[in-house]
Amino acid sequence: MPLISVVIPTRNRPEGLRANLRALATQTVHDFEVVVVDDASDTSVQPITDEFAGSIDLTLLTSERQRGPSAARNRGVERAQGRYVAFIDDDVRAVPRWLDEHLKVQGAATRSLATIGPLAAPRDWRPEAWTWWEADTLQRQYRQMEQGVVKATWRQFHTGNAFLERDAIRDAGGFNEALLRAEDIELAARMYQNGVRFQFVPQAIGWHYSSRSRTAWLAVARSYGRFDRQFDSAYPNLRWLELVQAELSRRHPLLRVFRRLTANQAVRPLAISFAANAGAVAHALGMRKVTRGALSAAYELEYLAGLAEGGTALAPVHERL
Repeated sequence: MPLISVVIPTRNRPEGLRANLRALATQTVHDFEVVVVDDASDTSVQPITDEFAGSIDLTLLTSERQRGPSAARNRGVERAQGRYVAFIDDDVRAVPRWLDEHLKVQGAATRSLATIGPLAAPRDWRPEAWTWWEADTLQRQYRQMEQGVVKATWRQFHTGNAFLERDAIRDAGGFNEALLRAEDIELAARMYQNGVRFQFVPQAIGWHYSSRSRTAWLAVARSYGRFDRQFDSAYPNLRWLELVQAELSRRHPLLRVFRRLTANQAVRPLAISFAANAGAVAHALGMRKVTRGALSAAYELEYLAGLAEGGTALAPVHERL
């Protein structure tokens, strides 16, 4: 049995998957398998996985219909044979010591631990304005954790780069397959209630070649708003919306003023479009502070719209893997 099972959900990113597997083939730890779960890609990824059959212990699982990232990861964990599961996304390329760095921290742990590695911005990456904003926002969080300003918690558990014992996932019931967004954070909350703790490992770098449209980026913001309302209803003991409101109250004064000026629902869509356009122009001109501020405003307004919408409560997870 391998010590580690690397689980990669994928859909319609063949070149990203190929680069991901190429990076895994250079790992300094060799006692691992890779489970690729193809979530009904338009074109089969088997020719790509076949390229690495001689250098990686690799299994390909395929779905006839698209079921989403939660279902794909659950299927990968169900097939996994290792004591540990490492999650990585198909647009991420691990550094050679990626598994080694995660494993080193796990080996010193005295309790059930989930380790989180950074999704770092590659030097040869050419991001859109909004993907640059995402990377910059993450980097600020990573810097705070590395400096000890804040501690890693279940809130920072992102399966783009994460590592933990397989039994911790199974004991928590696996990913909630009803969720298409923030499924990793919701699982992390359940694992936290089971006693799992979290630690940031800055050396376990995954280079993140993210790409999405502005429309998709704004849809992410709105879906996170809906999720937070649903999550707070499902886990009232975590007092999630209290934390959200406290963070909103600490935003930059200009952002808080902009939020008040655009509180009217008729004005909000125009304000979001204006802020997103301003951010894109500033990004093209290399004006990073303006880009950050404008896109933060657009994202927050879209997020607040989702938060106001709410939605149905989260479906409970009944079955264990």
